[in-house]
Amino acid sequence: MTERLLKIKGAQLYYKDYDDTARLLDGVSTGGSGTAGKLKVKGTYLHYIDYNEDEYRLLGILTGNAGIKGRINIKGDYLLYVDYNEDERKLFPPITIERNYINYRFYNYSEPNGGSWASVWGNAVSDFTMAAPWAMYSYRDSEPPPGDEYWSILRGGLQFDTSDVPEDATIISAYIRIRKAFAVGGAPYNTGHFYIVNAPSLNEAYVPADYAYLRTCTILACDDGEYVEFGMESVYVNMTLNVAGIANILKGVGAVSKFGTRVDRDLDNDPPGSFGSCNPSLSDALISITYLP
Repeated sequence: MTERLLKIKGAQLYYKDYDDTARLLDGVSTGGSGTAGKLKVKGTYLHYIDYNEDEYRLLGILTGNAGIKGRINIKGDYLLYVDYNEDERKLFPPITIERNYINYRFYNYSEPNGGSWASVWGNAVSDFTMAAPWAMYSYRDSEPPPGDEYWSILRGGLQFDTSDVPEDATIISAYIRIRKAFAVGGAPYNTGHFYIVNAPSLNEAYVPADYAYLRTCTILACDDGEYVEFGMESVYVNMTLNVAGIANILKGVGAVSKFGTRVDRDLDNDPPGSFGSCNPSLSDALISITYLP
């Protein structure tokens, strides 16, 4: 039996538990750098430097025990360390699950022939619901004849079964994957951003009134830099959830996590000047969640 073996391999921290089982711990990049192979407790985290000299950190779960700050030890199945509050923390190899959507729907309210952006943007219900996997960007015809403007704003909903994440688990990272199918209209009319927002009160069986509810959903589930930028290529995009987005993930028996999709002009109540559309696909959307049990 090999005990207390601790080693950095690539971007992972590797140890062998007391049953001689090899375990790997994936850290979160800090953006820092240092001397390859170094390992140190900093604050409440355990930091290590991989062999590309990139710094990573791991946050353990409090055990309720105290100790001498900076101590690192392997006990049983776990790697333990004492943080700078002198609290002992236990590290688990993280678990990652992927779940496809269980329901999605785009809500469209459109108003052609003399309608206004304001009446579409503020409408209480959707005039049309689509289960099709695409969404048009809010737009109007380029240089329309008088009275022939066409306004369309689409808002979407995504729901995921996240009941496999234990109620007492700690989620350390997550992303939602969608596919950017295509955009039309030509620059600059097809430029813009497609965002994911928290939408915890969406009806599980969608109703037209969800359209107005989605207008109130302004908390971005991803940071400002995480969005789908309109463009011509068809690619998958992983949108990393921020602290607010992770907090929107429900855990435990029967948990369903709900998110919305909105474009930037809808979020900003900013009518576009010309034609343009965006077609992200939600039909193969999935959520990936990494957690500590």
